[in-house]
Amino acid sequence: MNALLINLVLENPLLLTGVGNGDENSGRTMPYIPGSVLRGALIHLYRPGITADLFSDDQAKKIFFSCEVRFLNAYPQVAGKRSTPLPVSWRKAKGAEDAQGTEIVDYAFKLDPDKDTRPGKWFFSEAGQGKVVLLNPKKVLNLHIGGEGRGRVKRGNNTVFQYEALDAGQVFVAAILAEQKNDLVKIRNMLDKSPILFLGRSRSAEYGQARISKIEPEEGCREDWKEFPFQPNQELTTITLLSDVILRDEAGQPTLDFDSVLGKTLNRRVKNIKAFVQPTLVGGFNRKWSLPLIQSPALGMGSVFVYQAREVPPKEIETLVENGIGERIAEGFGRLAVNWPGIEKIKLADNAPASLRSAVKLSSGSQKIAKGMADRLLRRRLDDLLLQKSGDLIISGRIQNHQLSRLRSVALRALALPDKPLKPILDFMDEKRLKEAARKQFKTVRVGNERLFFWVRERAEKADALEAGLLNIQAQGVPVLAGTRAEIPDKLKREYTLRLIEAVVDRKMKQNRQEGAE
Repeated sequence: MNALLINLVLENPLLLTGVGNGDENSGRTMPYIPGSVLRGALIHLYRPGITADLFSDDQAKKIFFSCEVRFLNAYPQVAGKRSTPLPVSWRKAKGAEDAQGTEIVDYAFKLDPDKDTRPGKWFFSEAGQGKVVLLNPKKVLNLHIGGEGRGRVKRGNNTVFQYEALDAGQVFVAAILAEQKNDLVKIRNMLDKSPILFLGRSRSAEYGQARISKIEPEEGCREDWKEFPFQPNQELTTITLLSDVILRDEAGQPTLDFDSVLGKTLNRRVKNIKAFVQPTLVGGFNRKWSLPLIQSPALGMGSVFVYQAREVPPKEIETLVENGIGERIAEGFGRLAVNWPGIEKIKLADNAPASLRSAVKLSSGSQKIAKGMADRLLRRRLDDLLLQKSGDLIISGRIQNHQLSRLRSVALRALALPDKPLKPILDFMDEKRLKEAARKQFKTVRVGNERLFFWVRERAEKADALEAGLLNIQAQGVPVLAGTRAEIPDKLKREYTLRLIEAVVDRKMKQNRQEGAE
């Protein structure tokens, strides 16, 4: 397929509201520029007058409405490349940060019970060596006041509303595909004459101006361009949606049954062995009619379907990859990728590309607030880890509850004195001070493969509850908020060491009560 790649630099914030993405007093943008918006901007450049009827113009009909030319969504640029919607099948460990070194597993190939949370990003870009960068476009929140008429705002007749828009300064990369090179030449001529485009809503409020900074290639167009090449896979065929897909069944009703539509294309029945579906609702707006388009259920971008390769060979769906599937393919809907990226395990590279880093420097007051919030997030994460770890430890052996209660009382008194060392625990567990009967019981009980007596002493000596093998906060990731990282002072290590000892003691006491061995 012949293609032009267009870099759009946002010179103003951009507001592209979707369906049901805000209340009546707000507007929230989509995280990308839909192909329909780009097509509408080009129609505005093409038509000679407001009353021109494009359907009476054969050339306009061919370029804008025949599906021979397709206007793909513009996604954020990373390292000079167009990024891609994140597959719904990707999972990471719960609580893990979207930061460098974090491992992601593709559930399309293998389930991993230790990784059951989707990354909190919209897009990704390959960084080489099996690594990717995850990203969200930057957004800005602006407050506005509306009155009965422009410039007439009075008490009692005005309303306050807010817009969450794509922030200015970002670069998005769009692609325009055409079956004939001549159609792209005409589009290129239009863009060369008018490199400034106006997109989205609220243009009179200084939203929506974008500048074309680059068109690739510099001359002509790319021939035989593919969004992504086929990847060989002998056992499975995975289909990932690179944009929203609108499908209809044989009765003409909207459907999310991808298998039936694919089977109709292949003239046989097919059934996926796995499916990771993200349903969505799509609409639009017709400026000529000044009316919204009909809303339709759709399969959201990033949805993944997995088939046996013998049932759905990749070569049989090559035409769908090139042309798209479903409705409104001229507006960028219906794009597919096959066996891509095709990696079972992925690691994250540097997750802060320069183009998406915040240029705002926080004031000292804001830094203090951000640090307080990061510290609270850290405590919440440690509480979750404490609950999980105390439940996972295997505690065996017999000990009386009154002996455990004595240890718990010492731990609670130590918690009330955060500036003191853990000497009270060491004094209580001293070989010489502890009576022989109590010492034998503490040495009889095991925490994992270690005797409770030595396990408690080691924790008190090292204050190492946050290290690997215990709560292991580094593996989960220390929270970072607005560039401010949560701190892990010695007081925090001491506190959670005592809380871990207390949690183990409480669990053993509960076991004793359940077994009637108090």
